[in-house]
Amino acid sequence: MKKYIPILLLLSLSTISFSQTADSLTKKTDSLDCSSVTKTVDEFTGEITFEARITADDGGDVSFLKIKKGGVTIYYLSIWIKETGIYTGTGVTIILKNGKKISKPSAKVDYSYAGSSFYTTAFIKLTADDIALLKQSGIEKYKLYISTGEISPYSDLSKDFFNCIVKAK
Repeated sequence: MKKYIPILLLLSLSTISFSQTADSLTKKTDSLDCSSVTKTVDEFTGEITFEARITADDGGDVSFLKIKKGGVTIYYLSIWIKETGIYTGTGVTIILKNGKKISKPSAKVDYSYAGSSFYTTAFIKLTADDIALLKQSGIEKYKLYISTGEISPYSDLSKDFFNCIVKAK
């Protein structure tokens, strides 16, 4: 049984999507090497984008983005839920591991079609309060209009990824 533990660990980690570039970050946070955060610089505008992405077991996707332009820094959260149909409307609710919630009742929920699958999607700008909550606790579950998803096996990883984004320079 012991010889299968590394294989099982590798298989469980293979469901997590990590983006890397030659210009990856090297700082560490709680339990994660922040080199999995992607840094992109727009050579025309000077805008710098940092991104960390987690792909859930159900095919959904959670991405944290930090965009710096001039002296302004803005944080975003992008969520995709793999679906069997098209669902659009308004309202995003995120449940954190510590039981607290981030609620965006007027957030637009749209759809996308990629790779022969439908996805319910939301792209939200994070407030200072949202940022403080995400720094403290990882995401467990989320609801986009009527679609639900979860990344609970990777809740702690989502917190670590967010903290990597916050610390990224």
